[in-house]
Amino acid sequence: PMRILALLERQIGQLYSAKILDTSHTPRDASSKALGISPYIYDRILRMSGRYTRERLSYLLDYSLDLEKRVKSGDLNETHACDLLLSEMTR
Repeated sequence: PMRILALLERQIGQLYSAKILDTSHTPRDASSKALGISPYIYDRILRMSGRYTRERLSYLLDYSLDLEKRVKSGDLNETHACDLLLSEMTR
């Protein structure tokens, strides 16, 4: 479950970064290079980021980092943290 949480955090981070780069009108090739992904994957991430506002992605990123911190400190079970994050992402 900790790997799943890390993958979700990474995905949220990429969605947020793509949203920022798109709103700053950074060229597609430069944006994909900045994220270290192919232009095709960047386009897919950009489409997915359209489902969220910039504020929502920022919140989800902070929330996922908070959940990770709580898991690592022993306050929260790994499986429960994944469930909470997935639930929050689909709201």
